[in-house]
Amino acid sequence: MIKIDEYKPSLGHRALTKREGEIIALVKQGLSTKEIAWYLNISHNTVRNTKSRLFEKFQVNNTVELLNMTA
Repeated sequence: MIKIDEYKPSLGHRALTKREGEIIALVKQGLSTKEIAWYLNISHNTVRNTKSRLFEKFQVNNTVELLNMTA
């Protein structure tokens, strides 16, 4: 029997929340974090935090890699 030290969910299931999808769509259009925040009427910190969670979810280090993964 093998003991599992850490749970790592499958990377195959990467469902996006509605907000994550909105932010990715706006990033694809070339909008900055501040522009996305203004457009969605949310804080730029919310946009920054959501992008950070997306980087973790897709195991990428920057926006270009994220866009390649979500294309």
